Amino acid sequence: MTTSQIGRSSTTRRQLAAAAAGMATAGLVLAACSSSGGPAADRVLHGTPHQIVLAAVDATESADSAAIDISISVKGTPSFGGLGGLGGASTGSSSSADRPIDVTISGHGMFSFAQKTGDMTVDVPSLGTSPATSIEVRRIGQDIYLKSPKLSQVAGGKTWVHVNLSQYLQSQGQSQSGSPLGGLSQGLSDGDPTEILALLKQLGAQVTEVGPGQVDGVATIEYQGVLDLSGGTTGSTLISPQIAQGFGLTSIPVDVWVDGQGRARRVSTSLSIFGITIKAQEQLGSFGTPVSVSAPPADQVADGSGLLQGGQLGNLLGGTSG
Repeated sequence: MTTSQIGRSSTTRRQLAAAAAGMATAGLVLAACSSSGGPAADRVLHGTPHQIVLAAVDATESADSAAIDISISVKGTPSFGGLGGLGGASTGSSSSADRPIDVTISGHGMFSFAQKTGDMTVDVPSLGTSPATSIEVRRIGQDIYLKSPKLSQVAGGKTWVHVNLSQYLQSQGQSQSGSPLGGLSQGLSDGDPTEILALLKQLGAQVTEVGPGQVDGVATIEYQGVLDLSGGTTGSTLISPQIAQGFGLTSIPVDVWVDGQGRARRVSTSLSIFGITIKAQEQLGSFGTPVSVSAPPADQVADGSGLLQGGQLGNLLGGTSG
């Protein structure tokens, strides 16, 4: 294997890890509870499956707030066959590119759709040489506050780092979507579950009804559609157009479980590339619960602008960027 091939192998593996940890974005693992069995939703939903799924976005956000559980997993053994012998297959040697990967990142919190305010804790397992850690994400409007044991090492001993989302997007030449943590999924890193719900508005018209199911004991109906990535312009928080194009991905299946009130209770998806299966899920419940989030004390907060420019925030997960 040439030095160039080794570099490409390492870079591709990091992209796979970033797509899993970030799935740039969404933030969604296939339903742990299957959709089989259980009664149907408690009232009839009107319209075509596509119309019902589109309406579920507004119905969910009209509940004002919800408890959010998000998880992203990546499992498998990378296989780069056909890519110039990447992964060491042609040499018979072992490399980091062909070692099994089994990583799950999860987050839990509350979010107010009306106020764009929420608090989420993200649990990150050990990645490479980096130990397991947790990241607390507080969002108040366009202000995001991040807290992690690793932050004090790069933030002058401060407990929290502050990022203004609008300023960050402007600096990146983006207008609507983006992630201060780069590889980490937007639904996790900016604490806004509406970024993942927005996937439903991007589904093609061919949405089908799978059947009745239950989510945390609540009767639902499962629907499935396809997210088209072939145009390269989809503003998906699940995976960036650049990654989709690089890996030859043209579409991704998306499942949504809708309850009797027309609200999305679960959104999930999965994809497989080069021997790796990436699964993601967002689950919602406890609708209408009051959400109160306050900014950390000013003397405990560091400005994250410089850290963004230096890439340190993107390295919070350890080994998923650069």
